[in-house]
This record gives sequence, C-alpha cells and structure tokens, in this order.
Amino acid sequence: MRRAIAILKNEGLLRVDQSRGTFVVTKPIQYVIGKRVRYNKTLNPQGQNPSFQLLQVVETVADASIAQRLEIEVGVSVALIERLAFADEQPLSIGSIALLEKGKGNREKGIGNSKLSKAFPTECCANRI
Repeated sequence: MRRAIAILKNEGLLRVDQSRGTFVVTKPIQYVIGKRVRYNKTLNPQGQNPSFQLLQVVETVADASIAQRLEIEVGVSVALIERLAFADEQPLSIGSIALLEKGKGNREKGIGNSKLSKAFPTECCANRI
C-alpha cells in the first residue's frame, strides 16, 4: 500500500499531508479575471461542469455602491439575487447580482441585463461581491 501511494504521489495524483492524511490532487481551475468573463465558457473547455444554486432573491433598495454602478439614484428598488456557483459539484464562489426593472435606468436602452456587469466589483466569477 505504501509503495502504491508513493508511486501515485510521484506522479502528482496524490498529496500526503503530515498528520492530516492522503488526498487526491485535483487540477486547478484556470479562470481569467476580466470585464466580460463567462462562467460556462471558461469551465466547459476545462472539462468542468458549471452549475448554480439559488440562495435567495430579495427586493431591496440600491445603496450608493449599487446605484453608482447601475447609474441610478440611491433608494431605487432593485432585485438582489444571491447564488452559489459550482464546478463539478464543488462550491467555487458565492455571488450577488442586482437587477433593475427595464426602463428604470438612466440610459435609453434601460438597464436590464446589459448593466449586470456594473452592479458589483469584478472578481473571480464576475458580478460578485
């Protein structure tokens, strides 16, 4: 058994942590951080199965940060959606998205989905706080 573990460890398939145990090594996910990063398009080519779990949807009012990014007034009603993102059923991130009713924004096209990328600071999985 020790020899088999040693071989798998040398091949980079196992990691042995003193006093903790032996663990299967997973390939790290490569994720480019940028303005228009698509979760599914990033994970699918790496053989990862992306999925989401809806945690909550609440109606709230835009604070200063959300209002600035959506180019609306503070206090305007928005829907805040929080979800947990997975890669191959392993939790990867928790993120929030603010939605504004179409036609309620400052631009001719309205805010709708076109402004989601401005709702929150960019990080690992875009539109997350």
